[in-house]
Amino acid sequence: MQHLCPEEPLTPSEPLISIPGAGESHCCLLHQPPRGPLHLRDCRVVRELQGILGQTKLTLPRVFIGGRYIGGAEEIRQLHEIGQLKKFVEGLPAAESGVCEMCGGYGFILCHECNGSHKCYSEKGDTIGFRSCTDCNENGLIRCPSCSAVAL
Repeated sequence: MQHLCPEEPLTPSEPLISIPGAGESHCCLLHQPPRGPLHLRDCRVVRELQGILGQTKLTLPRVFIGGRYIGGAEEIRQLHEIGQLKKFVEGLPAAESGVCEMCGGYGFILCHECNGSHKCYSEKGDTIGFRSCTDCNENGLIRCPSCSAVAL
């Protein structure tokens, strides 16, 4: 169940999840045990994860602690139930209480350029009309500048 990943210093657990409201229902599962800072990773890293783990079919979330692959939602649940998850998170800093005031803890906010529509009006060159916004994702969201821990 534990596969080594590229060496990293001991860091808080980092589940890989899709954007809030559009992903796996297991995502909130990993926010319960244990209490510690969690970092959201965008689902665009799935291909990189497939290469690291040598698997082509993956479900999210996936958890790494200190550069070591721990598992997905089911593995985390099993480790928690048998009391083994505690040994993986010992020594990690405790979670800060409170929720980001800007995004409410979701890690994403509406795009300021298109107001969440993912469309912008453009008058460049010969093309006049609406185009896809290049600042946000397909849902009209951008990473929260206040609390997002991931740089793309």
